[in-house]
Amino acid sequence: MMKFFSILIIFHLIIFKSKAQKEDYFWIFGYDNSPPVGNNETYFFDFNVGSSPKGEAGLSPLWIRGNNASICDAEGNLLFYTNGCHVVDRNHEIMPNGSGINAGNFLEEFRQDTCAHYPGIQDIMILPDPVNENGYYLLHKTIEYDGVNVFLNNVKYTYIDLTLNGGFGDVTFKNMDILPNDEMILLNYFTAISKEFEQGWWITTIGRNEEIILIYLDNNGFSIHDRIKMPVEFVENSGGSGTTKFSPDGNDFAFYNAYDNLLLYEFDRSNGDFYNLRQLNLRNINPTDNVISSVEWSPNSRFLYVAILDELYQIDTWEDNLEDGLVLIDTWNGVQDPFSTTFLLMASAPDCKIYMCSGSGTFSYHVINKPNEKGPAC
Repeated sequence: MMKFFSILIIFHLIIFKSKAQKEDYFWIFGYDNSPPVGNNETYFFDFNVGSSPKGEAGLSPLWIRGNNASICDAEGNLLFYTNGCHVVDRNHEIMPNGSGINAGNFLEEFRQDTCAHYPGIQDIMILPDPVNENGYYLLHKTIEYDGVNVFLNNVKYTYIDLTLNGGFGDVTFKNMDILPNDEMILLNYFTAISKEFEQGWWITTIGRNEEIILIYLDNNGFSIHDRIKMPVEFVENSGGSGTTKFSPDGNDFAFYNAYDNLLLYEFDRSNGDFYNLRQLNLRNINPTDNVISSVEWSPNSRFLYVAILDELYQIDTWEDNLEDGLVLIDTWNGVQDPFSTTFLLMASAPDCKIYMCSGSGTFSYHVINKPNEKGPAC
């Protein structure tokens, strides 16, 4: 019997150059509270066959809770996935060198070094190697613990080569630093978009000193392209409380949490410039309240959706004044299934719908069925 599971929806989704490619067609989730070894209760969306999730016991050797990323080939066939601790191949076997992702004091202290699952909401992603069709970069943030404080001080990469292990893949480099030593960053706010007309990736994370750190990945590897100062002063809860997303066309970049509110930049996908910042205050949240929120774009890159606990907003970004484009789409109706089905994390799917989970222990999703439609028509 499936136990209650904590649903933290996929946030590794990337916009690829060709809409015909299906790298994001398999989403995998789930865990039991106390499963038998090797019998985790997994559920997954396979968009090759439809939009309804399917549950299956014993499919995956992992608990998948928090950090979660998977990738398919261009035809939508699963290649591998991760829970932030292990890398698992398409046969649902941990790769021979696939454990020890994000290894460190945090796992030893708080996970007894077993790493059944790894914390995080938007802290991991998989990107194809720009110069090797069989190579993939797993980008992730390692939580550090010094005996007193828990913090993040780098972005790291692990490299998967699918020519190894009989074509099922193996890890060749692991936990390699990308940023300078002790670059303090926030939990969440980790996203990417492909570079326009070239083989390369723009990757963003948020520095604790209120800046967007723009990383570039091309055939020469990783480099820090720019640092953009943000017009906010982070509070203690800013880290881990919101998300960032590039629009599908790559022309806009949205940052939101309930304390610093919305920052919407235009973005030049060819040279990596952020410009024409617009801000919008949706709600005034007490800085000491723990509120997790998220943003997601409509497939047509016009409408931005913001989920804040019991309220769901749509913003028409084509309006010069964002306040003119702000609409309260819905409010939470109080349903318990069996716990609160509030609005939490959103992800745009290959079927052009937006799926949204609640915080924990619920059996249902919310769905925005027509996100390209203006106002309540969505």
